[in-house]
Amino acid sequence: METNVVARRSALVQLACFGGLLAAAAALPACVAEAADDADDVGNGEDELRSCAAVGATIGTNHGHALTVPPADVTAGVAKTYTLSGSHAHQVSLTAANFATLKTKGKVVVASTTALGHAHSVTVSCTGPVVSPPAARCKSGISAAQISANHGHALAVPAADIASGVAKSYSIQGASGHDHRVSLTAADFASLKTGASLTVTATTGAGHTHTVTVRCA
Repeated sequence: METNVVARRSALVQLACFGGLLAAAAALPACVAEAADDADDVGNGEDELRSCAAVGATIGTNHGHALTVPPADVTAGVAKTYTLSGSHAHQVSLTAANFATLKTKGKVVVASTTALGHAHSVTVSCTGPVVSPPAARCKSGISAAQISANHGHALAVPAADIASGVAKSYSIQGASGHDHRVSLTAADFASLKTGASLTVTATTGAGHTHTVTVRCA
């Protein structure tokens, strides 16, 4: 009789332990997911846009290579390819998304092209003092400050186009009886958002063209 009681108690203890293990296993995926959510991206985790006063590069397994990225390229944020200088060349491409990460996180890691049977990992980072960019401009869009030899033409660029910064062409027909078009590049939009004005040349129409000076409205 006593033997049966002991056996029952042992079985109950084993069942309780097994239940505890099941509960722990069920909780494990949630713990892993929570840890993944808490992991930081490359960089300092700041969300606010900033500009790099200087840009540095650390090249993995380096043997004499160097990379120069002008701070102005980070500010412009336009995709670009650079050459790693040295006894042989590699190429490194930074996308618009990479530049955006540099401005928000301060660091980005990319891979070079392969040469002589190898490639390099390249860490590009903001190395100088962080400089806050000027307040966003062009909230009311862009207008033509001046159109040379104008006879009824006009230009209007929506604020949404400026915010997206994607290259686009626009009609300047206005009240004129014929049309011309002007094109603004991603670099043009980046420059305009700093408060600068710029002059572009319209396409030819009715045997002539115009120069158009644009700025924030």
